[in-house]
Amino acid sequence: MIAKLGKGAGFSGCAKYDLDQGHKNHKDARLLDHNGVPVRIDKNGNISVNAYDIGRAFRAQALALNPGIKQPVGRAMLAFEPKDTPRLTDEYMVKLAREYMERMGIVNTQYTIVRHSEKDHQHVHIIYNRVDNDGKLISDSNNFKRSVAICKDITRREGLTWGKDKTISMSIPNDPAERLRYETARIVGHCVKRVDSLEELARMTKRYGVTTHVKTNPNSGTPNGISFSTKDGDGNVHHFKGSQLDRSLSIGNIMKTIYGEAYSAKAASGIAVRGAENAEAHSAGEERSQRSEHSSRPEERPWNAYVKP
Repeated sequence: MIAKLGKGAGFSGCAKYDLDQGHKNHKDARLLDHNGVPVRIDKNGNISVNAYDIGRAFRAQALALNPGIKQPVGRAMLAFEPKDTPRLTDEYMVKLAREYMERMGIVNTQYTIVRHSEKDHQHVHIIYNRVDNDGKLISDSNNFKRSVAICKDITRREGLTWGKDKTISMSIPNDPAERLRYETARIVGHCVKRVDSLEELARMTKRYGVTTHVKTNPNSGTPNGISFSTKDGDGNVHHFKGSQLDRSLSIGNIMKTIYGEAYSAKAASGIAVRGAENAEAHSAGEERSQRSEHSSRPEERPWNAYVKP
């Protein structure tokens, strides 16, 4: 069992992804457990939930009890190795998720636990409100170091298999800036493996509080650079080139991962560009803020204009 962590600002988008309401990426997304969120019960007694209802409930608590928190969304994903799948009943996964949350200090707050049953990749997504029921902020100090230790302990005790994910097993840096770079690399590495286009990559990283930026050739529109930005605990924006995060996260390697090993500059030139104006309109406010803070940086825009050929 391994865990991946993130935080962000938008509750409804996270819930929509986890519950697969509109994304159609998961064959079997099931809500296993929840606290403090509205549910709907039909005349036959069947329970259902709506991502936007969940988002409104989470946001209402955050705004009412601690409105100054810019990233109230807490996220965690617990993933399991394929050989452990026969043991992974819904009840067992909820038990492990609840223990993990309690030991991480994610208590006395709203949350949802959703299971995704993908081939060879059984995992649960946890969304929780970092503003707890008393208005206190659930700290993320040393989150990753604590998370690795807890996962190892649970894995060892339960006789589960420790994951082989490189971004999980690497050591946690002590320097705050390096820790943020490490966190960003983990999030981007996780997302790149699970999307079919760069448009999806931009959407998915955004749910984890990371904005994707792409530089393109002004003549051909071909992507020739990629970077990512995220905020630290004090709200300061940090930028990382993909290759600074990891060699596998350069623009060329990301394109190969998404579009296949046959990807080349010649193939890239045939990738359709669409929706650039809409993309810029959607992120105009954020881009203006970033450009004012980093006027010396080359112009980059959150990229949702490329689609798989």
